[in-house]
Amino acid sequence: MLYVYYMSLSIHRIVLEVLRRVSTAVLLCALAKCAIDVSPQISADRSNRARDRREPTVAELDSGEDMTTVDGGNVGETEAAVDAGVEVASVTDACQPGRWILEQEVANARDLGGTPVAGGATVGCDLIYRGSMLTDLSRQGCQAFEQLAIRSVIDLRTPSERADVADAECIEEWATVVRAPMPTPYSVSPQDYLADLYTADSVAAAFDLLGDPDAYPIYISCIYGRDRTGVLVAVILLALGAPADVVLAEYELTRESGLSSYPASLEAVLEEIERIGGVQGYLLAMGVSMREIETLRSQALVY
Repeated sequence: MLYVYYMSLSIHRIVLEVLRRVSTAVLLCALAKCAIDVSPQISADRSNRARDRREPTVAELDSGEDMTTVDGGNVGETEAAVDAGVEVASVTDACQPGRWILEQEVANARDLGGTPVAGGATVGCDLIYRGSMLTDLSRQGCQAFEQLAIRSVIDLRTPSERADVADAECIEEWATVVRAPMPTPYSVSPQDYLADLYTADSVAAAFDLLGDPDAYPIYISCIYGRDRTGVLVAVILLALGAPADVVLAEYELTRESGLSSYPASLEAVLEEIERIGGVQGYLLAMGVSMREIETLRSQALVY
């Protein structure tokens, strides 16, 4: 039913002018294939930040795992959208889910923008990013980070991990870094992911930032940008209304960076949140306020 819903939404919105620039619209699926979202966006600010951006490629992160170069997705352009046969002028920022940023400077770094959620909405472009730790950035990498205009970084590493490998000096010049440590998932097992899910103080600290309208754009990171970051991003996407299969598909995009993924571990997180009655109840139990949840939604969702 979800597939039919998103296909019908795309057919409703895609007409001649949009088809000149966008090939086809499909739902993010369990096989982790990216979809090109064509929902009209309503924020000129976000469109201006996203347009015509190309990140430099310089040094590869020395993470201990083989990395592959991934070409970044093209950002959408301003269009006139046509709805139900009536031409309606609106600002369109049809970014592609899984648009890579800071390529070869930072592993597994991407924009959550374009991820489809309930009600025909998507996550807005250039608002929430995820990726690995921001270490060893070159001069060009620091310039690229500055160009992204990231205001805040949520660092999920432990104090000892940060002491071993510090962030590039330029990061704190351009962004406020919030420390929200979660346990290191050494075995990347379901139990490890669940331990991260229930790190209440860190979840609350992350949503305190997500609940601040002035904190955006936000970059979420751990070591690989996969496990602890994957757990927090899953919670964020669920709070924004994304169904479980979309959350899993977004997580699986990590494979395109050359890293392995552990879908069974993330599935355990999704099942646990469902078991306890849903993401809103989980967040309230972690000390997150409804105001913070609503601010996240108002900041990150576009229709």
